[in-house]
Amino acid sequence: MVPPFENDRLGAAHGFDEPFVFNSLNRMPLAKNDASAHGLSLRMAQSLIDFARTGCCAWPPYDEQDRSVQYWT
Repeated sequence: MVPPFENDRLGAAHGFDEPFVFNSLNRMPLAKNDASAHGLSLRMAQSLIDFARTGCCAWPPYDEQDRSVQYWT
């Protein structure tokens, strides 16, 4: 899924997730004034904090048979 603020301009850009995970959207001009981007950043940052505290993710782990992944929107 393409985030609305990105509008398919970057495609699969390396490191695109880092400002969201570390809640530093001021380093991403495409997203810093977008409310949905801010909400996504808060959810991703909280997930990282929860993982650091508990060692568990809020989604099932990846396995080769199921091939499930976590999509952030």
